[in-house]
Amino acid sequence: MALSARLRLRGSRCFDYVYQRGLIYHGKWMSLRIIFERREYLSQKLQDLPASPFRCSVVVSTKVSKSSVRRNFLRRLLHEILQNNLCAINRDHANRNLDLNPRKFRSRWLILSLKPGSNNVSSLTLMGECISLLAKAGLES
Repeated sequence: MALSARLRLRGSRCFDYVYQRGLIYHGKWMSLRIIFERREYLSQKLQDLPASPFRCSVVVSTKVSKSSVRRNFLRRLLHEILQNNLCAINRDHANRNLDLNPRKFRSRWLILSLKPGSNNVSSLTLMGECISLLAKAGLES
């Protein structure tokens, strides 16, 4: 299942901002980039959506696999992992009654990039590494 539009990071300005200024956490098979949001980089349509604690994207280059079928499988797998973990964090925020007003709350933007060679790794290994990178970045549920 894909991430909802509210949780997805889109747009070249957003990606450039995260790549240039974000903190990087490296794992053996993937890396995680994270930074606080800059809402002015979002399109007007996305700015009008309700605030969310996170917006994230998964990058799987052709260096990982030449087959688009395999790249899409890996992307869907990581979307599912992110959805399960980040939705749990979102529920924790809702349970604490945090005000998600965009003027008072700054969400985080995440980009998860697979490294070459991660194509041959099991799904469980990728899941474990993804969860450990989220924990390393302080985003565990």
